[in-house]
Amino acid sequence: MGIALLRNRTYILLGICIYAGFLVATLPAALLNSIADGAVRFANTQGTLWHGTATIGIYGKAAGEISWKITAYEILLGKLHAEVTEQGEPGPMDVMLSSSGIELKHVSLMLPAALMSALGKQMHAIEPGGKLHAKAEDFVLSKASKGEMVIEWTNASSPLSHVNPLGTYRIHVKGSGTGLEIALETLHGELSLQGNGSWTERGGMRFSGTGESKNEGISELLRIAGNPVGPGQYALKVP
Repeated sequence: MGIALLRNRTYILLGICIYAGFLVATLPAALLNSIADGAVRFANTQGTLWHGTATIGIYGKAAGEISWKITAYEILLGKLHAEVTEQGEPGPMDVMLSSSGIELKHVSLMLPAALMSALGKQMHAIEPGGKLHAKAEDFVLSKASKGEMVIEWTNASSPLSHVNPLGTYRIHVKGSGTGLEIALETLHGELSLQGNGSWTERGGMRFSGTGESKNEGISELLRIAGNPVGPGQYALKVP
């Protein structure tokens, strides 16, 4: 009788495990909004948390449609590996999350420039507009950061400027072991921006540079963004 009772309990426990696994595997993708913070929102979600599609928005700006596929067995190894495909891009991007950091492979991602509002009070005040196109073949953000990411800011704009778009800019982000090195350059436009900075987990973002324009329609924006250091030239600093 004891053996029969033990067998029944085993069956019950197995049934509970199978049912719990089924519930996790079929969690609707709509739950993403309860997981994401207020800056990121998902709409038109279809499928499950493991394999689905959605329209993504960042800071109230549409960032396009994405699909994803999560490799469930790697979670047992302490890793979250997802293949993410953005509409219009040729192939999937690999995103690997683990306790040691984030690894990105074959990344080509379009994002709203409003995302930069999170960099500091000055960036939040100017309400950056336009698009960010981030590219990286093999980029690791961890205690041993490595690789390089290139971000192009196209059709840059701000409601504080009477001249829009302001121009197109390139941001180089390079892993430097304990953090990131950042360089900003102007490709073309009415507003010239340049500077260098760094990011570390402990110290956060540090950036200094200059913004310069001879166009009076951009002067109000520059006055809010930084302190004057010369005719039409202002110092930019984060934080």
